[in-house]
Amino acid sequence: AARSAARVHEHTADLKWLLKQWPRSTETKLTLFRATRKKGKRAARYLREALRHDPWLSDAQYLLADLLGERARKGDQAAGEDLLSLLESWESYLQENPRNAQCTHMLAQLHLLRGDIDLGRAAIRKIILRQQGGVEDLRPLPDFAGILRALPIG
Repeated sequence: AARSAARVHEHTADLKWLLKQWPRSTETKLTLFRATRKKGKRAARYLREALRHDPWLSDAQYLLADLLGERARKGDQAAGEDLLSLLESWESYLQENPRNAQCTHMLAQLHLLRGDIDLGRAAIRKIILRQQGGVEDLRPLPDFAGILRALPIG
């Protein structure tokens, strides 16, 4: 365990050096977030910085929405409010990218946060239909069928 922690620290130091060399590198910021995610709010700043340079970077949007959603589920009301505000600010972009499962999932979250269960369920069904049709996503995504089963009947 100590060797693995040392590797993560060394990897993080290398990424921070890269970021000093190329401060606008959104990919480095995403990788730094993934390496430091357990540090919470400090890690989230890398995502916010990446979005400042590229506000429509759906990977950063999705990771930030996931982090805020996780905090909100643990009772952090400010995180829930921040999540709703961010999703609302991205709404038009999310609607314009229906083939991106991450965007569709964030749109479903927005509908559910607004209390529109039917629209949230419909968005999740679209993702499931894409996956059943053989479209594979390159990024790990949650079990959408399980999410749909857990939602109340709208």
